[in-house]
Amino acid sequence: MLCIENPSGETLYKIYELAEGHPGNRMAFQAKFEIDKEQFNRFKDAVHNPAVTGDWARHAHHHKLNSDNPMSRVEAEQFVRGIANRWLQSVRRSRWGGAVDAQR
Repeated sequence: MLCIENPSGETLYKIYELAEGHPGNRMAFQAKFEIDKEQFNRFKDAVHNPAVTGDWARHAHHHKLNSDNPMSRVEAEQFVRGIANRWLQSVRRSRWGGAVDAQR
């Protein structure tokens, strides 16, 4: 999914969901990766709401915005790619660290 050159709002949110894991993990995930409520609301507005990003958005219905300053499509993509890269690095570290510990 990270190889897609022009991801849709749906694709970006799926990348976020895959990194986050279960929605019950949201608070811990956001704390670990320093995602504040306003950033997440700006992101959600961009990827979910067609009032912000038109047909690119995941949903076809307009709803009340969560933020006064929604992300642009470019900002939303940068936001998710940054999170995905940090998340992948943390997975690699935990796997490599676990493999090293197992060899000791």
